[in-house]
Formats: sequence, C-alpha cells, structure tokens
Amino acid sequence: MNPGSTLYNLVLVLHLVGVVVGFGTAFAWTVLGARARSVEGGGATLAEIGVSGLSRLSAPAIWSVGVTGLILIGMHQANGFYTFADTWISLGFLLFFITAGVTQFLWIPSQRKVQATVAALEALPPGSDRPSAELASLEEQGKQVAVWGGVVHLAFALSIIVMVFKPGFG
Repeated sequence: MNPGSTLYNLVLVLHLVGVVVGFGTAFAWTVLGARARSVEGGGATLAEIGVSGLSRLSAPAIWSVGVTGLILIGMHQANGFYTFADTWISLGFLLFFITAGVTQFLWIPSQRKVQATVAALEALPPGSDRPSAELASLEEQGKQVAVWGGVVHLAFALSIIVMVFKPGFG
C-alpha cells in the first residue's frame, strides 16, 4: 500500500487519534487522581471516574496505537521504505509493549485498589475515626499508582522522541 494513499492516511489518522486519546486521557486521569486525594467526600467518585476512564477509554486507545502502528509499518514494508528491522521501529514497539503492559496489568489494578480503599473509608459513619492502617494503605497504594503512571508517561515521552528522531534510520 502506498504511503499517502487514502487507506494509508486513514490508518495514520486512527493511529494519531489513538495516541491523543490514549495518552492524553492517561495524563488527565493522573490529574484527577491527585484531585481525588484532596477532595473530602468526593474522592471515591473521582477515583471511580479515573479508574473507569483509564480502563475503558485510555487502555483500548493505547492498544489501538500498537495495532495501527503494525499496519502502518506493514504498508511501508511493502514499499521497502521502513521495515520491522529498523532500530527506531523496534524501540517504538518495545516502548509500546512497556506502556500497554504497565497500563493494563499494573496501573489499572493499582488504581482499582485505591478506589476500593477510598470507598471503604468513605463508607464509614460520619464522625468516626478513620483507621490508621487503611490510611497508611491508601498512601502506599497512591504511591504505586504514581509510580506506574510515571512509567507510562516516561515511556510515552520516549516514544515520541523515537518516532520523531528515528534512531538508526537514514
């Protein structure tokens, strides 16, 4: 398939939409998560929105980036321009698998734990003391969410660098 053809451009648009939706919303959920920790009484709702958005919107869009990237490289390979053996493509896919894997298997589950803990704390009767063990657990869970989010954001930034500078090409 010829790069520049209508089909190629359509796949490229889908690839870029996946990048914007997948990674843009992943950044937004991080901001919402930080906000959720500071809102008294509304934290569970914001945490739920973040987990739901990350698992239902961001993760599928991130996976679509890999699928459309494969299709684009296949289209280029047919013309002998880019190939799967190119260093920048290998690095790009490595970063994609890190991003998608961390999002799906580490970041989303850690956010679900935070959501469950926040909901349990907010279900306590008004005026009751919040158990210190749960608060300590919530703080530790929040740190894990931040770590996995940081890994995803770093891999995304590195992916952009790789896609723009194409190390090993030309």
